Amino acid sequence: MTLSEHFAAYACSNILQGNATTITEVKSRILDYITVTSAAETYLDYASLIKKYAQTLTSKTSTSPSELPVNISGFTNGALAHALDYDDGHLWAGVHATGPVIGAAFALINKLNPTGLKLLEAITAGYEIEYRLAKSLGKSHIQKGYHGSCTCGVFGSAIAAGIILDLTQQQMVYAIGLAGLACAGFRQPLAEGQMAKPIQVGYVTERGINAALLAKVGIEGPVQIFEGGSGILPILSDRPKEEIISECLHGLGTTHLINDTYTKLYPCCRYTHFAIESCFEIRKKIKNLNDISNIEVNTFDIAYEATAPNENPQSAAQARFSIHYLVAVALIEGFVGLKDFTSDAIKRQEIAALGKKVTCHSTKEWNDIYPDIRGAEVRITLKDGTVYSHKTSKLAGMPGDHEAAPRKFQNTCSAFFSKEQMNQIECFVNTLHSRPETYEITALISNRNEIEE
Repeated sequence: MTLSEHFAAYACSNILQGNATTITEVKSRILDYITVTSAAETYLDYASLIKKYAQTLTSKTSTSPSELPVNISGFTNGALAHALDYDDGHLWAGVHATGPVIGAAFALINKLNPTGLKLLEAITAGYEIEYRLAKSLGKSHIQKGYHGSCTCGVFGSAIAAGIILDLTQQQMVYAIGLAGLACAGFRQPLAEGQMAKPIQVGYVTERGINAALLAKVGIEGPVQIFEGGSGILPILSDRPKEEIISECLHGLGTTHLINDTYTKLYPCCRYTHFAIESCFEIRKKIKNLNDISNIEVNTFDIAYEATAPNENPQSAAQARFSIHYLVAVALIEGFVGLKDFTSDAIKRQEIAALGKKVTCHSTKEWNDIYPDIRGAEVRITLKDGTVYSHKTSKLAGMPGDHEAAPRKFQNTCSAFFSKEQMNQIECFVNTLHSRPETYEITALISNRNEIEE
């Protein structure tokens, strides 16, 4: 069997089999998706541009999910889910599956109205395949400049869509192959600090849906898209393809990697969260931040490469990937939230002044234990020579904390959902496993209130 055939056999099996722990986890992922997409639509002017683009692709006058073609709806869902850098991720795979997988599943709800259990199975399978691929491709995949949430996310999207579309096992093989033809995504937008990064996630969400739809009507896709002589594994990674395949298949069908998903509590690059939480601890010991002489952040190389160059961010996209800005915000504000990424917020003089005192280094200590352990140390030296330091390698919102997503939902969405609306949404999500229909959820999350300034 090819890798695609193994993946298809898994996707067409009884995935959840009454696994209560995984079902609870998938519900948390759905609630987190609702949180980050609703927040993006509320806090980002950028969201209106995405909707404007979607409008150009349809004759419909509305951009609500129920009015858009499913692939365009998928694009919108995927892009919005990743727009705030607030979406969940996997501890070791280094990717975000919310946009491609749940974005694709939600795009199909209004058209196909799957049962709650099928929706949960589709999301579980999509996360599983995206995570397995990203983890198995290894560090070289990132070093080559690929954005794994896209290159691997397109397969998660296709599988989630394929389950909701009731693809046969052979059709699922073709859907995976067709998705592989659209396997792309690069890290260049991180270097330039543009909002193009979430657009890539929108692209692959749409393409995954397209792949599943094409397979449904009988279009064939390459069966050996991964390991074939002109397949994608040697392109995406320096690891031997035999090792990648072996790791992808190890434990497939017996474990659910979605249970290794963390909940992101700050709307910025996850690599900066270690330094942010170290700053929270150190600020408890410093009486006056004006006494700070310099701030040193030591971390692993990929975190350094992604966040150290943006020393003086001029946009929200740059600020989300600026260790200088985020350390300063963490020390001054004691939290990093959505309101720290408005155009006015990133121009605050006190933040800029403190950010100039930050230096960042990639150190042997952290690189030697990557990727098994990721973290950062913050060392702050005061003008009198006093040094405070703190290391963080375990963050809040870690896997297994099933209260993190509901807390995030309550804290974030109370600004634009009424208490009654929030209760209705949580009740619906919590009872998904027994619901014969799911279409109501899109109406519930579309009815938001204007945010109060």
